[in-house]
Amino acid sequence: VPVTVKPNETPFHFGTCYENVNYSYGLGLSIIGIKSAPADNILKIPTEAYGYKIKKIDSLYSDDWTHTDIKEIHLPDTVKSINSYAFESMWGLEYIDLNMVEELGAHSLMDCSADLKVAINPKNTSICYKNDVIYNGDMTKIKCITSATSSPIIEPTVKTVHNTDIVYYR
Repeated sequence: VPVTVKPNETPFHFGTCYENVNYSYGLGLSIIGIKSAPADNILKIPTEAYGYKIKKIDSLYSDDWTHTDIKEIHLPDTVKSINSYAFESMWGLEYIDLNMVEELGAHSLMDCSADLKVAINPKNTSICYKNDVIYNGDMTKIKCITSATSSPIIEPTVKTVHNTDIVYYR
């Protein structure tokens, strides 16, 4: 069920998101921070606010550092891009639903929980998740390794690995 917020009820800080050079996101909103973590520590990103779709996550830093307490993040299918370092230092983050994200920035999950679990919509052809590794759609490049405690099996289709694609853990 899509989640919408009214301007005076929003826990988020917003920025403007214009059409991306590589992807046709169109005009929309980008989340540039949160005011504080929700009481249940489950963050459900709304599909729209102020009459615009939310299409990008730049950062989820909070004004009061409660972002470090967030346990789960659920993204709507409108979010297509996650900026580099967007979820950095979210030490308590145990689960993230990336839904239909197309672009995942370098170190976007840096310094999160050592055993982060990831869900991706099965219809998403831009990224995929297998054995604690997030790959690009054709599994030729590693986007992110999401576990510091397991030994992920890297798919033989991987052609390149860059150190900017690997996550650092607490």
